[in-house]
Amino acid sequence: MSPDDTIHAAIARFTDWGSPWKFYDVVRESLSVDDKPRFEAIWQEAMKGEHWDSTSLQKCTSTAANAVSQKFPFLEGSVVDAVANAAAYQWK
Repeated sequence: MSPDDTIHAAIARFTDWGSPWKFYDVVRESLSVDDKPRFEAIWQEAMKGEHWDSTSLQKCTSTAANAVSQKFPFLEGSVVDAVANAAAYQWK
């Protein structure tokens, strides 16, 4: 499995959306030391303040998802949405 596939799978495996604040730690802990920097880059893109400067959480989440999708095109839409939704929880 390629590093991108591993990261994609780790993000897709997160299902505890009743506790979205756990997303970052759960995904990061499931990755190897070599894969963690790539995930960190994805997370940092989603968390950039410039994506979260609107009063509409929905608009901000969409902006963050678009940015992640553009920077990391290997991620499927559902995985991008998961990252953006978890980031939204951190910004609310």
